Amino acid sequence: MAAAGRVAELLDSLPNSDDPKAVLESVQTVVTTVHPSTLRDVIPNVSFANIFDCLNSSDTELVNLGCNVLDQLMSSVSPALVLHNFKMEFNQCLIHSAQPVKLLALKQLSRASVENVCSLFEVPELVLKVADHLADDSLTVAKPAGIILTNLGKTPDGLSALFSPEMEQQLEKAMEKNDTVKFRVYQMVVDISRASPIGLQRSAEAGYIQQLVNEVHKDDILVQLNCLELLSDVAQEQHGIVFLDEQGIVGRMEDMMSTAESDPMGGFLLPGLMKFFGGLARYHPKEVCGKFNKFTNLVFHSVDGGDSSLQATAIDTISFIGSTIDGKLALEKLGSQMTVFMKRVGKLIQNSISETRARCLQAVASLLQLKVEDQTAEFLALTENWFSHLFPKPFNVLWDIAKQPFSDLRCNTYGIFQALALQPWGQKLMNEAPGFNEFVLDRSTENCKEGKESKYEVIRTLAESPTVIDSFGQPFYVRVMEYYKQGAFYVQAQSEVALEDGGS
Repeated sequence: MAAAGRVAELLDSLPNSDDPKAVLESVQTVVTTVHPSTLRDVIPNVSFANIFDCLNSSDTELVNLGCNVLDQLMSSVSPALVLHNFKMEFNQCLIHSAQPVKLLALKQLSRASVENVCSLFEVPELVLKVADHLADDSLTVAKPAGIILTNLGKTPDGLSALFSPEMEQQLEKAMEKNDTVKFRVYQMVVDISRASPIGLQRSAEAGYIQQLVNEVHKDDILVQLNCLELLSDVAQEQHGIVFLDEQGIVGRMEDMMSTAESDPMGGFLLPGLMKFFGGLARYHPKEVCGKFNKFTNLVFHSVDGGDSSLQATAIDTISFIGSTIDGKLALEKLGSQMTVFMKRVGKLIQNSISETRARCLQAVASLLQLKVEDQTAEFLALTENWFSHLFPKPFNVLWDIAKQPFSDLRCNTYGIFQALALQPWGQKLMNEAPGFNEFVLDRSTENCKEGKESKYEVIRTLAESPTVIDSFGQPFYVRVMEYYKQGAFYVQAQSEVALEDGGS
């Protein structure tokens, strides 16, 4: 209690002090030097009114110091206790002209939204003021406001508070300010919608999802792109995809894709539309690849097209879909399109700019990944077939890339080797390539951190593979396990080297 007494003594002297900053600095020193458990006894027994009074000063330095001291004191106790004790003060802080004062209250409310969201239900007037701050000119203030409201919307009771008539009126008022603020509200709604099916349902019932969809059809390209980005985020969640499909929104997006292809300005929308359908296909590959022919034709056509941005999105989209078992099967059922795709990617790996080559290598690694439990004869034949269409002698080409002095290309090539290292047909290719086993076990071929880590992932995969001994034999397996146990950054001691040299 000595700390509480000292803090109380200093704060009592604050109104009559000729140097309030010196007093607050003394308080800060006391607070900094005691254990947080000791500070928990301070708040219930000391009045902070004099510090809050300092926040109304015209002296910016004093205001900032006051905010720092209050933050240190309040952060030592539960947010529920803070809200209970300082509800009126926070009301004043949230309408204060100084940003640090607003942030003081928002930080404590943010703590409450994470640690004890129920405590926010007892201060609805503060939550309404938080909604006002979504329209703040400073993102530094608006961002924590959005986080608080999003966290509130992750609980059933919080959803009721968030979609109350008063709150909806407040949010509508904020959205009228400008498009920037409007999209802050949309972002919050999307985050809540992604968090749970009930969050999406309440957002839809309040009309926000339909408003967002309507924005897609406006003439402003930037607005349309932002909307597509947000709808793509909703489509990443299973319940989000089901909802969008049931509401006919997916069909409307495909119609937009047809229009965008013939519209000179529509080209700007195609990457966003492609990403939307790619997210959809990630969870429903069979339905999307079988039902939405405009999407599949566009994405494969774009890999060959002249628009580099669209090409990049198309490659990422196909690899994203093919990263799952169902996605691989859906792509394979498209027939020759995947064969043509793999050949085109192979050409890009050999003849394009570094960024495109790296992207294509990543895509191949994603498409070839196959967990042990998924390694049926059908899927092993599928991945082997895709690999074989990259280019003549694909393994040798990739090994050559892995020996080049470009770390991004080497690391991404190791990603493909890691996929091969878990599949019997891939292990066979490795073992039959003269010198490859020595290469993969030779630590001296890698000097950079990323390269060492990427190569180690190949070793780790080999060490954990149930077929490694059958494919490579016991002696190779023993050396792999030694490398694996030593870790990615093991360096052999000089004395060991000298001893070995001397005995040879």
